[in-house]
Amino acid sequence: MTLEYYTRTTKNLLMDRPISMTTGFSSYLMNIGEVKNRGVELEINSTNIRTDDFSWNTVFNLSHNRNEIVKLDGMQTEIISGTQIRKVGKPYRTFYMIEFAGINPETGAPQFYTNDLDENGNYIKEITEKSSEAHAIVLDKHAEPNVVGGLTNTLRYKWFDLNFMFSYQFGGYSYDTWAQKTEHGGNDLEANIPIYYLDNWKKPGDVAQYEIFIEDPDEAMNKITTTRRLHSTDFIRLKTLTFGVTLPKKWTQKAGLDHVCLYASANNLWTWAAYDYYDPEAVSAGTAIWGTPPLKTVTFGLNVNF
Repeated sequence: MTLEYYTRTTKNLLMDRPISMTTGFSSYLMNIGEVKNRGVELEINSTNIRTDDFSWNTVFNLSHNRNEIVKLDGMQTEIISGTQIRKVGKPYRTFYMIEFAGINPETGAPQFYTNDLDENGNYIKEITEKSSEAHAIVLDKHAEPNVVGGLTNTLRYKWFDLNFMFSYQFGGYSYDTWAQKTEHGGNDLEANIPIYYLDNWKKPGDVAQYEIFIEDPDEAMNKITTTRRLHSTDFIRLKTLTFGVTLPKKWTQKAGLDHVCLYASANNLWTWAAYDYYDPEAVSAGTAIWGTPPLKTVTFGLNVNF
């Protein structure tokens, strides 16, 4: 078993610093900011069974990283960047947007939390159907997963061997930017419609995640950045699976061969994901948009050594 702890500080980050629009620009690139990364990495190797004919070995690894912005330019404490915010004391890719409050079961209209601040600095969770009355807030959700790792097992029995590896990650989120094109609720009748709109609101009393589908709605959800499109990137994936047969040397040597192995190998055969409508590994910097998912592949082969 190995256990490692690390801490690393990165300075002079290349970031967009906001400036007055009177200059003709909204921001310019500068080497500003400081981020601290702290984490642990664990690896456990075990021999579970070993006999003359059978062996079973396992490798388990886990990594946890926590990053935190220590400072920006020395004056600002936060910089808004699209659906994310760079804020001192928070992870680098912390999400920042309007908080979705569900669908009104009587009217089918989308709802939002106003998130006004009270005198103690706490958010007031009043509900409104007007997005203009709702305020974007700093969320306790970030793009970086809290835990990533894998589990590998290798089994051998006489001529046969089997190897399979699971990979996983938990604790991260991504924003579905592509849904800004498709979750329009009827605002763009020429655009594609996601299949999950089959479960939208249809009549009073329906408890639904998606609004009434109507031409030219009062609140077009494709024009509003909300937490409805913020999804967990938790997953467990059967990353590789390999089965092989190695012929006995007493057979191969008669043919003048030193080693003969037939095998079948597969990648990405099975995946469990917290959110089903895009692949959690086809995400970049907390954004899901037109990403190509890892391919499922099956390979057959023959290894021969003379």
